Amino acid sequence: MSQEIHAHKVLNLLKATPMSESELQTVVEQQFGADVRFRTCKLDGFDFDSLMAFF
Repeated sequence: MSQEIHAHKVLNLLKATPMSESELQTVVEQQFGADVRFRTCKLDGFDFDSLMAFF
């Protein structure tokens, strides 16, 4: 079962440590799991790639 986290957590990772998209994906998978889903205040159901497109 995947978990859903707020997209701000991803932005906070980038704020703390600037990194490339591939580095960010690795960190996200390590911290939240490969099947994590993301949500914003109004939308949900993003995978990593769709979240990057949204940003």
